[in-house]
Amino acid sequence: MDLKATQSNALIRANQNELTLAEKRIMLYLISLIRPEDEDFKYYRIYVDEFENLLPNKETTNQIFNCMNAVDKLEDKKIKIEMGDHITSTRLVLKSKYYVGHGYFDVLLDDELKPHLLDLKEHFTTIAIKQGLQLTSVNAVRLYEILKSWQSTGKMIVKVCKLKEMMGLEGKYKMFSQFKANCLKQIIAQINEITDIKVSMKERKRGRTVDQLTFSIKAKPKTKLKTKEEEQKEVKDKLHELNNPPTIHEKLKGLGIMNPSTFQIHDEIWEKAIAEESKGAPPSHLITTAKRLQNQCEQTKVEEKKKATEDEIIKTNKQWFDGLNFDSSKVVGTTNDAYVFVDGRATMFVKDDFQKILKPFIVKEKILNQIQSQ
Repeated sequence: MDLKATQSNALIRANQNELTLAEKRIMLYLISLIRPEDEDFKYYRIYVDEFENLLPNKETTNQIFNCMNAVDKLEDKKIKIEMGDHITSTRLVLKSKYYVGHGYFDVLLDDELKPHLLDLKEHFTTIAIKQGLQLTSVNAVRLYEILKSWQSTGKMIVKVCKLKEMMGLEGKYKMFSQFKANCLKQIIAQINEITDIKVSMKERKRGRTVDQLTFSIKAKPKTKLKTKEEEQKEVKDKLHELNNPPTIHEKLKGLGIMNPSTFQIHDEIWEKAIAEESKGAPPSHLITTAKRLQNQCEQTKVEEKKKATEDEIIKTNKQWFDGLNFDSSKVVGTTNDAYVFVDGRATMFVKDDFQKILKPFIVKEKILNQIQSQ
C-alpha cells in the first residue's frame, strides 16, 4: 500500500527543530495512517515490522525499543506553528500505549494538530511517505517536505535565516558557505536521487553575504506502474529466455546481420566479436571485428602447426645426428665438404655423403614451404 501523509502547509513549514530523524519518521508514518474520512483523532496503530520495512535499511539494533523511545520523546516535544496573527506552540503526541509482546503501539495525536491534519480543503500538501522515509537525515526530510509544499508554484524563494528556522538550524552554520557545503549540497543531492522531485538552487547576495535562495522544483517523469499480468509475463519471458537461449544466427539477425553464412566465419568467432563490440555498434563494425578475429585465429593455427612440425623435424634430426660416430655438439661450422670441430680438426666427406648430412634440413624446408602455401 502506498501510504501518503497529508498536512497543512503551515504544519510542514513549522519550526520542528527538536525532532530527531527517528521521531520525524514516526510522525510521518502516523500522519499517513489518518484517513480522509476521519472526523476526529483516534488511537493510530503502528506495527513495528511494517514501519521497519519502509526504512532504507533494517536496523541492526532492537527496532521496537527504538520506536518506543521515539514515541516516548514525541510526548514531550513541541513545535511552533505560525497561524497568521499568532503562533501555536503544541505537542505532537498526546499519549501512547505499547502492547508488550505484540510488536505494535497505539498513539493519540494532540488536539492542536486537528486543523492541520483533518478535513483539509486548501493550503495542504500530500507526500508519499516512502519518499521521505528513504532520506537518511532529518535535515533532508525537512527540506523535502518544505519543498513539496511549494511544488505547485514551481519554485520557493526564501530568506536564508527563514529556511534555517524552518529546518531547526537556528544558531548553526554561521557562515552561508558552511551551510551550503556541509548541509544543503548533500541533502539536495539526496533529494534529487531518491525522491519524486528534481531541485536546483540559486543564491542572491546582499553585499558580500548570501541572504536569499531560490529553489527550482520540478516533478520527475512518472514511471508507468506495471500491472500484475505484465509483471507475470515479464518473469515468464525471462525464464523462457534463460531456458531457451537464442542461437548465434538469431543473435546476429537481431544485430542486423541477416545472412551471416555468406561471411564464412565460425560461430565461436561471431560470439567473441559480439562480446568484444559495444552495444549499439553498427553491423559493419561487428563484421570487421569478426573478420579480424577469424584471421587472428587462422594465423595462430598456422603458427601452432608450424611449431609442431619444426619440433618433429628437430626430433628427427637429433636422432639422425645421434647415430653418427662424432660429437655433433662440438661442430662449429661446415665447409662444402667437411664439418669443422672446435679443436680445428675437420672431418672430410665426399659430396654424396655431404648431401646425406643435409637431407634432414632439406626435408624441413620443403615441409615448411608446404605449410606456408596452405
